[in-house]
Amino acid sequence: MNIKSIEITGWRSFSSDEGATLSDLKKINILIGPNNSGKSNLFKYLFHIRDMVRSATPRHGRRDGLSNYNLLNNVSSSFNISDTWAEEGSRIVLKLAIDEIQEFSVDGITPTLHQSKEIRLKAQHKIEEQKSCFSVLYEDELCLLEEFQDNNPKILNPENTEYVNVVEGIGYPHDTVIYWKQFAESLVFVDPVRHYSRDRAEFNESDFDGSNIVQEIIKVRNEQDTEWREFKRNMEEWLKKILIEPEVILDPTNEKLRFYIKRGTKEIAASFENMGTGVSQLVMLLSFLHINRNRNLNVFIEEPESNLHPEAVVQLVKIIENNFPKHKFFITTHSSILIDQVNDNWTINRVYRKSTNASKILPCTELLQQYDLLDELGIRASQLLQSNTVIWVEGPSDRTYVNKWISDNNPSLIEGKHYTFLMYGGSNLANYDLVDDDDDYINLLKTSRYSVIICDSDKSAEADELKGRVVKIIERVATMTFDDGRNLGDYVYIWVTSGREIENYVPKEIFDDVLSSEPYLRKFLYENDGAGQKQRKDLIFETDDIEFDPFVAFDIFYAKKYKFDEGTPLAAGHITNIANDLSKKKAGIAKLVVAKWTMEHYRSDELKKNIANVIEHIEKANFYGEI
Repeated sequence: MNIKSIEITGWRSFSSDEGATLSDLKKINILIGPNNSGKSNLFKYLFHIRDMVRSATPRHGRRDGLSNYNLLNNVSSSFNISDTWAEEGSRIVLKLAIDEIQEFSVDGITPTLHQSKEIRLKAQHKIEEQKSCFSVLYEDELCLLEEFQDNNPKILNPENTEYVNVVEGIGYPHDTVIYWKQFAESLVFVDPVRHYSRDRAEFNESDFDGSNIVQEIIKVRNEQDTEWREFKRNMEEWLKKILIEPEVILDPTNEKLRFYIKRGTKEIAASFENMGTGVSQLVMLLSFLHINRNRNLNVFIEEPESNLHPEAVVQLVKIIENNFPKHKFFITTHSSILIDQVNDNWTINRVYRKSTNASKILPCTELLQQYDLLDELGIRASQLLQSNTVIWVEGPSDRTYVNKWISDNNPSLIEGKHYTFLMYGGSNLANYDLVDDDDDYINLLKTSRYSVIICDSDKSAEADELKGRVVKIIERVATMTFDDGRNLGDYVYIWVTSGREIENYVPKEIFDDVLSSEPYLRKFLYENDGAGQKQRKDLIFETDDIEFDPFVAFDIFYAKKYKFDEGTPLAAGHITNIANDLSKKKAGIAKLVVAKWTMEHYRSDELKKNIANVIEHIEKANFYGEI
C-alpha cells in the first residue's frame, strides 16, 4: 500500500491554513533543505499516528458481525498544543492518496472500496478534546463513516450520499479499519543513527535502528538455505559497489557477522562490530529491506549521509531504487549529493521556511529551482568543485560529434550529469593552463577535477609539427606529478585528432549524403560578366571515389567538388567563398551527420581508441564506472 500523495496542515511547522503537500510521488522521494526547515516533521507525524492505529483497542462485539467497524472513528490521542502550528491548538489534518493496490484482507475480512475508487485516507486530531478520527474518503470529501461519532456511527450510502444506520449487508462497513490497519503496517522508519547493539529507537520516533538485525540475518543463514544464498549473493555485490572493493565475502558464525575483504593478495577477516559505523549502517539497512522485500512498504529514511561517504550514499540509493520494487522510499537530507541523480523514478522536494516561519514543500523539477535549493543549502560552486568531468572542445560542432560518440558507446553516460562541455575557441587554448601559479593563464582544473581536452591537430601533412599551444598542454600533462605518486594525467586526458580536424573522422559517404542535399547544396553563384553585371551561373556537385584527405579541411575538400554546369572549374575565389560558407554552418552540418551515423561507421581504430579512453576517464571521474 504505497503513498501517492500527502497533504498535511496544522502539525508543528506546517501551518493550519496552507500546510504542505507532496504530490506525484515516485519510487524515490527526496526531501531536502537546511537544518530546522521542517524536513523531519512529516516523518514524526506518520510515526505517531501509526502507533495510534496499531494500539487501538477492540471494543465489545455485536451479534450481526459488524463489531469494531468504528474502531478508529473516535480514538483518544496524546497530541499537545506544542504539536500544533504556532501552538495555536488548531486541528491537525492529514489527507493522503494510495497507489493502486491488489486485493488483501485483514483478520479474514476483504475490503471492497479499492475495486472501484481511488483510496484516500484522512486523519483528524482535535487537540483540546484529545480525540482523533481515522477515516476513508469517498469521492474526495465524503467519509465512509460519520466522523468523531463514538457509538455506532452511520455509514455513507453511495447512491444518495446520505448517512444511514449500519446493518448487515450494507457494504464496506469495515473498510475504514482495514485500510488504516494495512497502511499502518506499510510504514517503516529508519533513524539517522543506526547501531547493531542498540535495543530501542532513541526518542521513540523511529522503529528500525538496527536492533537485533544481526540475529535475524544469522537466523536466515541457519534456517533458510535458499533465502540465505540469495541474500548473501546480493549483499556481497551491493557492498562491493558501495565500498569500491574488489571482493567482499559474507561469512557469519553462529553468533556474529563476519566479512572477508581483500587487501592486496590477502583476505582479511573483519567482524561486524569492528567495521566502521557507515559500513554497519549499510549492512543493517540493506538486510532489513531484503528480508522484508515482499512487503509493500513505505520506507522513511532520515539523513542517510550520516557517517557515509557521499558516493556511498549515491550507490545506496541506486541499489534501493533498483532492487526493491514493492517499496517506496522517502529520504530526508541536507546534503546536495543526490540532486544530480534524478531520473523518472525520483522526485526532489525542497523544504524551506516562509517569512511566517511555516514549512513549505516545493517540487524541484527545473534547473533554476535546483539552483534556489543549492542557495538555500548554502552550497557554492567552489565547494562542489564544479562538474564531474569537463570536456573542452574548440566549438559547438565538436561537442555534437563527441556527444554522439560517447552516447553510442556508453548510453548510461549522460551529459550534464556525468560530464559537461566547455568551449575554448581554438587558438584561445594558448590562454589556458593547468596550474595555479601563473596569473597570465586560465586554469582549466578550476572548473573540474577531471578534464578532457580535445584539440584539432591543424596539420596539413602527417609530418607537420603541432602548434605550440597544444605541445605546451601535452608536456604539462606528461611531466607534472604529485607527492603521492599520481600525475596530472590521472585528471586530464588529451586527445589530439590524427587528421587536421575532428570532421576528418566523419566517413566520406555521410558527408557526401549531407552536403549534396538541402540545405547545404549550392545550386548556383553569381559571377561578374566583365561589363559590370553579375551573371547567375548554375553549379553541379560531383560525387566521386576520391578518399577524404585526413589533412584537408572538410570545407575546402567539398568546396572543390563544385563545377559550373558546363564543366569548367571554379576560380579560387569561388572555392574560398563556398568553403567559408560551409565552415560557418559546421554546427548544423554536424547535427545532420550524427543523425546518419550508425555503429558501422566506427571504422577508425584511432577514433575508437580515443572514444574508449574518454569514456574510461569520465567513468573514473564518476567513481570508477559505478554510474
